[in-house]
Amino acid sequence: DGDDLATTETVTAVEALLGTTLDVQTAYGKTVRLRVKPGTAPGTKLRARGQGVQTASGTGDLTVEIAVSVPDLSTEAQQSLRAWAEAHGLAPRGTEA
Repeated sequence: DGDDLATTETVTAVEALLGTTLDVQTAYGKTVRLRVKPGTAPGTKLRARGQGVQTASGTGDLTVEIAVSVPDLSTEAQQSLRAWAEAHGLAPRGTEA
């Protein structure tokens, strides 16, 4: 729809896993708060209704696509994360001992 706007917001991998709240700036300078649910996947789209382009015929929506940043981990951090994952039955594929 021509009245809708779209943007992308980046969350950390931990925020995507556990959930978070984002404050997103609209085109008109207003801040809207959006909830990122626990387990949110990259590419998930959240909608802020009525926060798009304002026209005589109405106001569009603002769609926020979620991107997830994955940090570079030290070898020690990778080993700790792998040990945790294995202890919880979540070992990455192809790494089982």
